[in-house]
Amino acid sequence: MSNVNSLLYFLPELIIVVSILSSILLGLKESLSRYIFPSLYISLTVILLIVLASFNNSSILFHSLIVVDSFSYFFKLIFTFCVLSIIIVTQNSDEIKSDLSEYVMMLLSILLGLYLMSSSVNLLMIYLAVELVSIPSYILAGFNKNDKVSNEASLKYVIFGSFASGLMLFGMSLMYGISGSLNIFDIHTTLVSASNPMFTSFTLVLVLVGFGYKISMAPFHYWTPDVYEGSPTPVTAFFSVAPKAAGLALFARFFISVFTIDGQLSNNDAVLTIDWSGIIAMLSALTMTIGNFIALHQSSVKRMLAYSSISHIGFILIGFTTVSQYSVTSILMYIVIYLFMT
Repeated sequence: MSNVNSLLYFLPELIIVVSILSSILLGLKESLSRYIFPSLYISLTVILLIVLASFNNSSILFHSLIVVDSFSYFFKLIFTFCVLSIIIVTQNSDEIKSDLSEYVMMLLSILLGLYLMSSSVNLLMIYLAVELVSIPSYILAGFNKNDKVSNEASLKYVIFGSFASGLMLFGMSLMYGISGSLNIFDIHTTLVSASNPMFTSFTLVLVLVGFGYKISMAPFHYWTPDVYEGSPTPVTAFFSVAPKAAGLALFARFFISVFTIDGQLSNNDAVLTIDWSGIIAMLSALTMTIGNFIALHQSSVKRMLAYSSISHIGFILIGFTTVSQYSVTSILMYIVIYLFMT
């Protein structure tokens, strides 16, 4: 679909961009700053209505850069509801008293990145969406500028995030090199006919590191407790749900599209030389074990929430060991329950 025609299906993202600009403008004058939250409520409500009305639509936008379908709309509902909940919590929080305009701008920028993460089918768009979520997240983690713990959380988040993004980008560059395309469906077609499955498995490892960091999968979870503890409480609550859900959405779409044949991850020797169903099962068991056992020794509620989120990722990863329509449906249901529980 052409760029102009794609704009009609891109309305939620355009409204988010307008909301980002309006929050900046309203924050320029103190007398207008009281309108930031009302305008935000209106924008998010309109976005929810548009997403609900478009739920059954399916289109490929901007010359195959992103896809809008029921899968992406499902996650967009989760992201929007999560941001709406965090905004309500923020209004009653004493931790974020100043710089509300900047806080809202960062939150909406992350929301835009989350939307793109759930819809991207192009390697470049995937990387840009991940960075659009990551960079404002680094700033929100250290939003309490005068707090040393908050500064430490932000710095650790930046270091771990940059390292994981570099490995993921390296893996994606190898995929582009072997296929000559940035579209994940073209990459899948190339990998099926490739004569070097070991090289494909190596690229999978690199990309898995980036996604594993994003969803706090063991052994890439070390940043999570410190970042959760140092971030303001509303930000911690936001980090525990929205970026995790986006990482799982990207994980599901990318791996099922690229590394499976007819929806089967294991025993596809044409693509992989290793039983990745078994590997993911072991990572799932390791993640839930680490999350649950280390949580027993925590005295901080935020650190306990961090290890709780890690253990839940382990439970969710069970669904990826048997890739099918039923397992993906179970993962989606688990995410919804986890959202309200958290």
